[in-house]
Amino acid sequence: MKIEHEYSGADWIGSTRRSWLKKGQELKPMSNIGRAAADILGFVWAGIYHLDDASLCKVDWSNSSWIEILLPSDSLATYDGNRLTLLVLCAHECAVRVEIEACNHQYIRAMFHPRTRTGTISQRHPTIEQAIAAFRERFKVTE
Repeated sequence: MKIEHEYSGADWIGSTRRSWLKKGQELKPMSNIGRAAADILGFVWAGIYHLDDASLCKVDWSNSSWIEILLPSDSLATYDGNRLTLLVLCAHECAVRVEIEACNHQYIRAMFHPRTRTGTISQRHPTIEQAIAAFRERFKVTE
């Protein structure tokens, strides 16, 4: 999968992570989910470099099963300051399951898992259109 937008997080991580290595550490290539997670975060934060370097350098960007990162806990909303909406839309567009959980009073933990469009519930991820259609079957608002 190739994600294209003006804030490529994967390119920035790829060019910066060598400087995070400790002496003798090997630089492993970024996994597909590592690249997707970095690009999603880059888009949502209008540049992944707006996130904390201390959090970014602790991520195992080579893990092919999931990417786990600590994010600031005060910065997710649905419309004005719409990072939560952007995160959800990116997840559906890229077939990436994003799980968010509390970590402490400053950070939340976000985990990115690769998915496909078909398969069992633990393998697939719907498009945003499929998710909205399923939502509208269950949740109705009348005026």
